[in-house]
Amino acid sequence: MEEGAVNERNTDEILFISFISMLYNSGIQQLGKIMNPITGGIHKDLAGAQSTIEILKMLREKTKGNLSNKEKSLSLIHISEPTRPL
Repeated sequence: MEEGAVNERNTDEILFISFISMLYNSGIQQLGKIMNPITGGIHKDLAGAQSTIEILKMLREKTKGNLSNKEKSLSLIHISEPTRPL
């Protein structure tokens, strides 16, 4: 594999992991499990949380067989964790 292709794959992996992490953080914030960094309060938005979880599940299905091991393990963790109690 050429160096450019390796760098592109690494960049794509970092972007995907960042995107999943962003959705995960939104989900746990919407569930009221962590503080909103802007307001400083804890607020629940269960409809928003459900939508975020559905997006994570959809991404899991749409990316099946197309993820690195690192991406796969991280996305499965993030899909299951928002619904677990702290």
